[in-house]
Amino acid sequence: MVLLAWHYTTGGNFIDIMTSGILMTTSENCPTHERPVLWFSLNPNWEPTAVKGIVENGRRRTATMQETKKLGGGLVRLGYPHSELIPWPKLAKEAGILSRNRKMLEKTGMEQGANPHHWCGSLFPISLDELVVEFMNEQWGRVLSTTQKDAA
Repeated sequence: MVLLAWHYTTGGNFIDIMTSGILMTTSENCPTHERPVLWFSLNPNWEPTAVKGIVENGRRRTATMQETKKLGGGLVRLGYPHSELIPWPKLAKEAGILSRNRKMLEKTGMEQGANPHHWCGSLFPISLDELVVEFMNEQWGRVLSTTQKDAA
């Protein structure tokens, strides 16, 4: 059985992924000296850092998973074999993330309930045909699997 790592996203973002056919690296908030990363997590339920930000009464806060689901048009996760991804913190080094920034990402992630030991990723885009796609209803359910690397 293949261990999958998951890229968590919203239904709205998944429409763009389907249109392009490619899961792209994220350059948002990426300093010029760093390489953009395509983030994955070994967390089988949800990656706490995948939530959206909300502004309420002039104050920014982190949305819950349910709020992210509602605001983002649902939740989607895209699975890829963990063995083919770069584990954290090696990923940080290969992406050129400075030590102080790596520590800040870990601290912020843990404050949100994440486990940095679950993090991994790619420095290159991945084709949608290589990913296992699951949608969240009451629980995660596979509705599309186009990869031969699929876990049974």
